[in-house]
Amino acid sequence: MPAHPAAPAEPASPHADWRTRPIVLCEPGAYLRKLTADLLRQAGAARITAVNEAEGALWFLRQTRRAILVAGWHEAGDACDAADLVRSLRADPGPAGLAPSLIVTSRREVTDIERARDSGVDALVLRPVAPNDIIVRLDQLTRRRRPFVCSEHFSGPDRRLRPAGEAAYKRKADIAAGLTTPIEAARAQAFSMIVRMRRRQDPLAERVGRSLARCLENAASLGPKEAEITALHRATLARLEALHGAPGEVRAEIVDSLDRLTARRRAA
Repeated sequence: MPAHPAAPAEPASPHADWRTRPIVLCEPGAYLRKLTADLLRQAGAARITAVNEAEGALWFLRQTRRAILVAGWHEAGDACDAADLVRSLRADPGPAGLAPSLIVTSRREVTDIERARDSGVDALVLRPVAPNDIIVRLDQLTRRRRPFVCSEHFSGPDRRLRPAGEAAYKRKADIAAGLTTPIEAARAQAFSMIVRMRRRQDPLAERVGRSLARCLENAASLGPKEAEITALHRATLARLEALHGAPGEVRAEIVDSLDRLTARRRAA
């Protein structure tokens, strides 16, 4: 993942106003591209560059200072898969990797919303959308942006938010405070993997969570071996999510490799 510094929320100043910043609009369909561009103009946007595929959007984002991405996400197989586009953007090691991003979509499945969130997007708005919806979302992601997180497996605005603006859940901080133990937190993580991937109807990714749960089932503590196995499973899950559209045999080989590596590590 890119080594971005932590990005604090932008201050509420005229310089943070999204209306003064260039917007790169990626929308594969000509009708929706014009409709979304018109909505952005009605909301106050002055500088819009509209493209119909992800490669062009990434090029403009890398070439344009302080740009904002607005991406449409509709049918599978579109020239712009917005979740993949945001994930590719976050992998960029330059300033473009920190660009604020908004997905506009007609997809309402929980699995799609989770996939968008896990790509590193700032916000998502569902169609049909009004100019005020655009204003509210773009105000939020430029003036009150969540802290930017960069870890080995995720890059984007902090996903760990509680209702009503409370502090984000922090696994390490809760361990330090005595609210849980490292091994209990690792087991909870394995269970979360299973539930999330079952909801996404991704049996290969669910298999990763079940494998981790088995590895930790009888562990008395989270020692170096258990920590390494946990990190290996997290890396595998991130790899599977990045290759969600790849052929099944490609993804299956990744999980088979995990099983072999895990067996050798447990036997060591």
